[in-house]
Amino acid sequence: MGARMADGDRAPIELEHVRPLLFGWLPPHGVLGIGALGLVGGCVLVATGHVVGGVLLLVVGVAGLSLYGVAARHAGAAVRAPQRATAALTIGRGRVRVAGAYGQAWSHAAVEIAVSRREQRAAVRERDTVQHALGGAVHRDDAAQVVQLRERMRKLDAEVAAAESRAARARTDARARVEHASGSEGSTEVIRPRP
Repeated sequence: MGARMADGDRAPIELEHVRPLLFGWLPPHGVLGIGALGLVGGCVLVATGHVVGGVLLLVVGVAGLSLYGVAARHAGAAVRAPQRATAALTIGRGRVRVAGAYGQAWSHAAVEIAVSRREQRAAVRERDTVQHALGGAVHRDDAAQVVQLRERMRKLDAEVAAAESRAARARTDARARVEHASGSEGSTEVIRPRP
């Protein structure tokens, strides 16, 4: 392939930097900039009353953005870098949204769980006291107080169960909110076009 070289000879190195150019001289990012500036400048001119100049700049802006779109489809990774950056920002925004939903859902759940546990502990303490008094009333054969204390025990048992239920519901709601925010509430349904 290549000629043999003596030990002291060095081969010349040729570096070539290839950049996609529109019409052989205009870089695609330049066209993107021209398009964006044309649109902004055209809008400003139309808004300030210079309709003819504004419309011309708007046409230049639309043409620049269209040429950039064509270049982005046909060129390599260098032109697609803004598209990748936009995709990365979109993914990052989605992750931040999910993290925010996670924090919000679980902070609300933590408050509800803490309140439920406190109410549950208070009801359990009171139930223990009532249970002790019920044992004394049974021992004394005080039927009226036994009925009254048993009714109070039933109410306290219901309060304990309700507090447990509220804590479980808070956990379930937090999981559901995080699942909804992350978009994983169900599998993707494939809809085939009709023949």
